[in-house]
Amino acid sequence: MRLNRYLIVLSLAVLPVTSIAEVEKPSWFEERAIKKVVREKLNDPESARFKNILVDKEEASFCAEVNFKTIFGGYGGYKPVVGGFIEIEGIEDVITVIGIGDNNRDAQEIRVVCKRIGLM
Repeated sequence: MRLNRYLIVLSLAVLPVTSIAEVEKPSWFEERAIKKVVREKLNDPESARFKNILVDKEEASFCAEVNFKTIFGGYGGYKPVVGGFIEIEGIEDVITVIGIGDNNRDAQEIRVVCKRIGLM
């Protein structure tokens, strides 16, 4: 349920975004940082495989897909990930993962948000 609140807030924040979004591949540094924070959320971080990492710097958000080993030891297929860049005064920018689509409902909601932003 907590994921749903974050997704609703994120989707409302980007609702007025048109197709002029500044969607691009992340810089080497951004990609490395995104992978690091996503891996921190996984049971087996070393197994993570990423694809389709895109950022919208104007909206300070990112979407990606990650495949990782489940607790049973097998890969479960690529799951969508949504997150954001948070600017904290006096501290470096913080990257946070808002959600990983571990189940069908969360995955669908994340894909809707990412498509609305233009990141999927």
